[in-house]
Amino acid sequence: MKPRWKLISALVVAIALVVTMAGAAFAVSSDDTAAATAGATSLSPHVKQHLILLREEEKLARDVYSVLYTRWGAVAFHDIAFAEGHHMAAVKVILDRYGIADPVGANPPGVFTNQKLQAAYAEFVARGSKSLVDAYKVGVVIEKREIALLRDLIGDTVRADVIRMATNLLNGDLKHLAAFNRLLNK
Repeated sequence: MKPRWKLISALVVAIALVVTMAGAAFAVSSDDTAAATAGATSLSPHVKQHLILLREEEKLARDVYSVLYTRWGAVAFHDIAFAEGHHMAAVKVILDRYGIADPVGANPPGVFTNQKLQAAYAEFVARGSKSLVDAYKVGVVIEKREIALLRDLIGDTVRADVIRMATNLLNGDLKHLAAFNRLLNK
């Protein structure tokens, strides 16, 4: 009978530990969200503009890479376009958290609110459609743009959630840049 009580006691302790940890995780998550909601004004106008631009830059990458995948069939464009879709979603979470209007909205692929990005989209598609090498070069340019924007954003904010998101995207974009450089050097 004693081993049974030991097992039950261990199970109760384990459940209590899991519940406590889950509660703590929820509290941190809730505090982060509550602080972000309450502190939306704590984001400078510069950081807000960076986030809005970043959302459309991620869309630019996804949309250009999708076109270049269709044109050239290079799997790298398919895979990186898919990753850029995840990047877009991560930025959208931050925009929503801080009550910032989404510039992407219901825009279809290739359509941008920012007219400079609209022009960049047309230029990148045209350049990348010349040859597969040119397409990889476009990938390098796009990734370098995103990396610069993310580094600037990380340096301009103290918000942990924004820094965490931007750092994750930066790490992904550094991998994308390395992939395009490897393909260029084959």
